[in-house]
Amino acid sequence: MRIKVSTFEYVLSKITPLLMKNLCNFHVQPIMPEERLVLTLRFVATGNTYSELAFSFKMGIKTFSNIISETMNCLWSVLSPLQMAVPSVDDFIKILEDFKTK
Repeated sequence: MRIKVSTFEYVLSKITPLLMKNLCNFHVQPIMPEERLVLTLRFVATGNTYSELAFSFKMGIKTFSNIISETMNCLWSVLSPLQMAVPSVDDFIKILEDFKTK
């Protein structure tokens, strides 16, 4: 499955403020939100283990797992209210009727 550039940029624009890390003396070059989103999408799309993907991206397993966890939490907190509307009473009735039919 290929993701459109516009979709990637839309998702990135929504989560960038939450993923932006402060520059400090400990990090020569922090991992930017774009990279974090790419790592997360690769993890979700391939189903590879943390160790396999961490090795292929030349980073530590703990760093990789922290990035995936943080990014997934950001994606859920930002996109779930936008993409998963709370069902109304009518929606529940339709679901119930469909369930009875099946």
